[in-house]
Amino acid sequence: MQKKIKRSILCINCGERYAKKDTSFDTGISPFTGVNTDALNFFWNFNAKLPLCEICELIYFCTFKGFTESVLENKYFFVNSDTSVIDLYKKNLLLQEKLKKNLTENIFVEFFSELLLREEYEKSTHRLQGIAFIEIDLTNKDVLPKVFSFNISRAKAEFLKEHAEKNFKNLINIRYSIKEITKNVTLEFLEKILSNTLSYGYLSFLEYLLLESIKGNKDVKTYYSPIHLNILNIIIEDYIQKFKKYERGEKMSSKNEEQLWFMFKKGEEIANKLISENSENKIPSLTYKLLSCLRTEDVHSFMNIILRLYMTYSLEVPSLLVKALNEKDLFLAYGYSFVNGLLSKYTSQNNEN
Repeated sequence: MQKKIKRSILCINCGERYAKKDTSFDTGISPFTGVNTDALNFFWNFNAKLPLCEICELIYFCTFKGFTESVLENKYFFVNSDTSVIDLYKKNLLLQEKLKKNLTENIFVEFFSELLLREEYEKSTHRLQGIAFIEIDLTNKDVLPKVFSFNISRAKAEFLKEHAEKNFKNLINIRYSIKEITKNVTLEFLEKILSNTLSYGYLSFLEYLLLESIKGNKDVKTYYSPIHLNILNIIIEDYIQKFKKYERGEKMSSKNEEQLWFMFKKGEEIANKLISENSENKIPSLTYKLLSCLRTEDVHSFMNIILRLYMTYSLEVPSLLVKALNEKDLFLAYGYSFVNGLLSKYTSQNNEN
C-alpha cells in the first residue's frame, strides 16, 4: 500500500492549494523563467526551493505559450502589465500585430505609440504605467531574459494621455526620408519623451529638413507640414513647462497654446506681406537665419532680424516676443511658431505654383 504524502504548506503562488514537496524554481520549472543561481541571496538560507502546487507548476511550464515569436529573429517577446488579465491579453494581441508587420527598428516605442493612439486603451492613466517587455533569446541558453521597462511616472502618463487625445491623433504617419531611409516622426518624438531627451533641437532638425526638401534636395523628402511642426512645438513647450522647468526649480508659465497659434498667424502675415511684394524668394533665407538663431538660442540676434523686418514694412512687432525676452524657453516656443507660420504660407504658395 502506497504511503500518502502529508502536505501542510500552501502554494506560494495561489495560496489556495497545498504545495508539492521540494519544488524548485531553478530546476523544477524552467531556467528561463526560474531563479538565477546568482540571485540565491534573495532567498532565505540561500534555498531556492519554493512551495508550488501541481496546477501552478503546470502554468509556469506553459509560460512560453504567452510569448510572441519575432518573424526576423529567433526571439520571443511578452508584454507585462498588472492592471487586469483582460488588459494583459489585449496588450499582447497588439504586440503580436506589431511583430507580424516586421517592425524591428524600435518595437517597444512602436507598440507604445499604438497603445497611446488607440482610444480603447486610453480609459485610465495607470494603464500607461508599469509596462514592461520581456525578451528571450533561444539561440543562447546562457543568456538570461531581458526586461525592458518604460518606468513612466503618473505625471508623464497623464501628459501623454492628454496629448494623445488632443494632438498625437493629428500626427499619425508623418515622416521623413534621408537618402531613402525613412523615419517616423511620431515614433522618434515619443521615444524622446520617454527617454527624457526631448528638446527644441529636434524641432529645429525637422525645420531644416523641410527647408531642404522645399529647395529640391533629392536626398531629403518630408511628409509633414508646418502645421504639424507647430503641433509638435505645442507639445514640446508644454513638456518643458511641466518637466524641465520643474526639475530646474524654475517658475512655470500658464498654458500657452493659444499664444503659440497667435505667433503662427503672425508668421503667416509676414509671409503674405513678402508674397504681396513679390519677395517670396526671401522667405527661405530669412527662415534659415531665424532658425540658426533659435538653434543656438541667440535671442538678441533673432529679435534684431524681427525688428528690421517689421520696420521695413511699417508693422507692429508682436508684443509676445518682447514680453518673453527674459524667459528663454517661452521665447523659443514663440520663435518656432513664428517660423512655422512663415513656412506655412511659403509651402502653400509653392504647392499652388
